[in-house]
Amino acid sequence: MEKGGIVMDNTFMLSLEVIKQTGMFAPFCFILFHVLRQFFFVPVGVLCMMGGVMFGPFLGIFYSVIGITIACMLFYLIIKRLPTLLKRMENMKKKWFGKRRPLSYAQIMILRLIPFVHFHLLSFYLIDLTSSFKEYTKISFLSILPLVVIYTAFGNWARNLSIEFIVLLFLFLAGLFYVMRRREWVIKWTEFFQTTP
Repeated sequence: MEKGGIVMDNTFMLSLEVIKQTGMFAPFCFILFHVLRQFFFVPVGVLCMMGGVMFGPFLGIFYSVIGITIACMLFYLIIKRLPTLLKRMENMKKKWFGKRRPLSYAQIMILRLIPFVHFHLLSFYLIDLTSSFKEYTKISFLSILPLVVIYTAFGNWARNLSIEFIVLLFLFLAGLFYVMRRREWVIKWTEFFQTTP
């Protein structure tokens, strides 16, 4: 466990130094790093913490919001053009969420705060909930705000929290997740009037 933490800290510091070396292009490189983040297997929260360390809380939040929003928009455009990836995401969504009551936007915001929940799976879920690219972009933007603000502003402080506090925080988020659930069922027309072959 400790070894994994040291490796993560080393990767964090190395990435920080590489971006710092770009000088005046550092904000652009940081935003680009957000867009390409999934190819380097860097968690979103870690990148937001980097933004807070490098640029301070306000600019860190600003650059992270831009980077993550662009990444969400690109995901939408790519998934619509790649049927294989679309099918894979549909299978993952069924595996994680099944046919239970649809998530609300507030629940997706809460899930975004939890590090081990697949970021783009939630983006895919938003694609199903929204009816257009414009609506998807707006909701994606709103759903990433709590994630970016919390991890950028409080990220370094949160790295030193005790395990007991983290467990209490997750219990609080679980309770909040339950309270924010949808109160109605949404059933697609084709599911309701399913015909037998």
